[in-house]
Amino acid sequence: MPNRLYFYVSDFKRGGIEKNIISWAQLLTNDFDICIITKSQEIRKDLPDFTFLSPRVGLFRFLVGGKDETLISFMNSFPLVIFALLGKRIKVRISHDPSAATMERSIKKNISEFLKRGFFKFFDGLVVNSAELKESLIGYNSNISLVRNLHEPSGLLNSAGYSEELKILFVGR
Repeated sequence: MPNRLYFYVSDFKRGGIEKNIISWAQLLTNDFDICIITKSQEIRKDLPDFTFLSPRVGLFRFLVGGKDETLISFMNSFPLVIFALLGKRIKVRISHDPSAATMERSIKKNISEFLKRGFFKFFDGLVVNSAELKESLIGYNSNISLVRNLHEPSGLLNSAGYSEELKILFVGR
């Protein structure tokens, strides 16, 4: 049985980088047993080939799972730091620079972003979507990978009549 790879995302309703999970899962499905942890129900019917778990069940299963399991999170949260301290392999996908906090945002949001930066050192790696973001995070984690938001939609959009050569590049918001 291949190693298990968990993807952790809050929900698919918000759009943005969460949609990249579909691309990543499809690309890695031959090499890993893919499990997607999310509270979203609607996405499950569109992707019947993947295992979906609720956050409570999925994170518990990851916590008690073997050493050959890895979690890629599309959000940075305190429970993940605890899992990392317990020796679990965790990579976090970062889409914005938390040091870009400004006084225009609330004090609570600025404090939250400051704490998130401190969590970065506990993870096995960070995955970013731009060279500028990678550069701004140097020093917070020694393993930063650049993976651009390139989506190969042939498996998803072919049934809708789009060309297999069509590529969609997601650029920011």
